[in-house]
Amino acid sequence: MAIEDYEFGKRLREIEEPNYRVLFNINYDVLREICDQLMRFKEQKTSNHQGIFAFIILNFSELELDWNFFEKIRNVRNKNKYQGTDITKDIWKNAELQMDIYISTINSISE
Repeated sequence: MAIEDYEFGKRLREIEEPNYRVLFNINYDVLREICDQLMRFKEQKTSNHQGIFAFIILNFSELELDWNFFEKIRNVRNKNKYQGTDITKDIWKNAELQMDIYISTINSISE
């Protein structure tokens, strides 16, 4: 289901003036969901996003994922959700490629 959302989000990128907050949040949620799936596959559980990302970093070091990137996008998401900070085009563009790469990489090992 997460990848279906991801594919829909990719189609939204083609809109002339997309909502960058929506694009960011779709991709963030997809990334978090596929990371959560890997945790469940390893019979682990956590109640927060930071724990999910930490688990991926610690248990899948061969993927060479960047902890700082996970923290950056988690903080952007939290500021948007809890403080109302908007997600601008610049914020989205700075995260877009790396989110795509991480989603593709993590999804490839969870299939």
